[in-house]
Amino acid sequence: MALKYINTETVQSTRTYGNPVINFSKSGVVGITMAAWKALNVKVGDKIAFAIDDEDCRKLYVYVDKSYGFEIRGSKKISSTNYYLRIYNKSLCLKMLEGYPKYDKIECRLIMEKGLVDGKNAHILILPKIE
Repeated sequence: MALKYINTETVQSTRTYGNPVINFSKSGVVGITMAAWKALNVKVGDKIAFAIDDEDCRKLYVYVDKSYGFEIRGSKKISSTNYYLRIYNKSLCLKMLEGYPKYDKIECRLIMEKGLVDGKNAHILILPKIE
């Protein structure tokens, strides 16, 4: 008998609280989960920017950019110990959603692999597959 285990290690939760994720919604709200903002080491008032890799269009880099970044303006409490940081920018969200016409929101997972964008340390986000 060959068993395929179904447990918390093999099944991804649909809740993104503990996962490093950045969401972009059609309404213009960017949500940064607690795991993501801790990995990026950002807080309300900081500015972050994004860059897309032309060679691998599913790779999106996110980095702190004090000059040209989008300001993190607020937060939303999810539970007593967890909250999202938020950016409010409809143009940014619509740009990120261009390749996803059927969706009102996309969820990008932050991976712990890092890269450089214009000499700045950047984390890599993976855009969802287009279905």
